[in-house]
Amino acid sequence: LAKDKQLLKAIKGIPDKALAKAEMLPKYQSWLEEVKNSGQAHPSDRIYVTAVLWMIDTGQIDRAIPYVEFAIEQQMQVTDEYQRSLTDLMIEEIAAQITAGHNITLGNIEKIARLITETHPESGRHKLNIYDQVRAKYLKAAAEWHEEQGSQSHKQRAHHLYQKALHYNPRAGVKKRIEALQKAESH
Repeated sequence: LAKDKQLLKAIKGIPDKALAKAEMLPKYQSWLEEVKNSGQAHPSDRIYVTAVLWMIDTGQIDRAIPYVEFAIEQQMQVTDEYQRSLTDLMIEEIAAQITAGHNITLGNIEKIARLITETHPESGRHKLNIYDQVRAKYLKAAAEWHEEQGSQSHKQRAHHLYQKALHYNPRAGVKKRIEALQKAESH
């Protein structure tokens, strides 16, 4: 991992870094599987965390989701090079990849939306402790994805997700999208 990180540090272009990460990922696959299948992770397993983040960075979102869920469930921590929690970082990176047009299935779009908005029935607090801005960013990306699908049901879902994004962050940049969808619905 240290050698791969050193190689990546020497690469200046972001697209080239992503290609290099994609080439490196297969050597970490058995580690990911072993850790996930063991059902127990070391909270600061750098190899696991880095490989999952690289998977997301390279646009392999659907492939990364089971590992993301496991990392969240195990309350894994991010290495010191990042200033955010691992969960915030993963959700924000997934949102960025969706916005960039990388493929993700409807099931996984909705799974993450549920995961980040689910609350405890007793307290009403969110089950996942992440920043509201991160929730809003993901919900906006998911709404855009739904809107791009084009069907009426997808547009209704997009409208709902934009509203939720606005709830979490009034400056999420979704007000015009909400207005446009409302206008289209009334015609």
